Amino acid sequence: VVHVVKALLADQAGRIWAGTKSGLSWAEPDAPFDFKPVSGIMRGSIRALAEDPRGNIWAGSEDGTLYRITTSTTTAFRPQDGEPHQVIWSLLADEDGTVWIGTFRGGLLRFRDGHFTRYRTSDGLPDNVVCQILPDALGNLWFGSHHGIYRISRAALEDFVPGENKS
Repeated sequence: VVHVVKALLADQAGRIWAGTKSGLSWAEPDAPFDFKPVSGIMRGSIRALAEDPRGNIWAGSEDGTLYRITTSTTTAFRPQDGEPHQVIWSLLADEDGTVWIGTFRGGLLRFRDGHFTRYRTSDGLPDNVVCQILPDALGNLWFGSHHGIYRISRAALEDFVPGENKS
């Protein structure tokens, strides 16, 4: 079957997580081929996975839902900014609890303390397609997009006020 597995993650405990066209599953290190489905996730494609420093797993879905999976619960989050829900293509879970979310045509989302902030080309973002997000040791985030690679300092992202173009 072509394109069944969309994302893979090996977590701090050695478990393997697989985002597929039909949801999210995981396997223990001592039983790597015995995948169990994660409850609480709508049936649909999981395209991005990340783990935060506390061991929470974050999953991004094709319908734009962000999931947080803990040892006992699965919680779903969606931006409520009136924008159409876009496919989540990439995730980065920061040390401070922020989750950076790259979307297909929906720009970049920052999820912190239960709230989303959206960055779009109309706010100065180079592209509304964010395929990859990586941090560096100098306080920047690097983004892969349909228009190449670009870098934005975290300080500039923190100073961002929604709807206010500072360029």
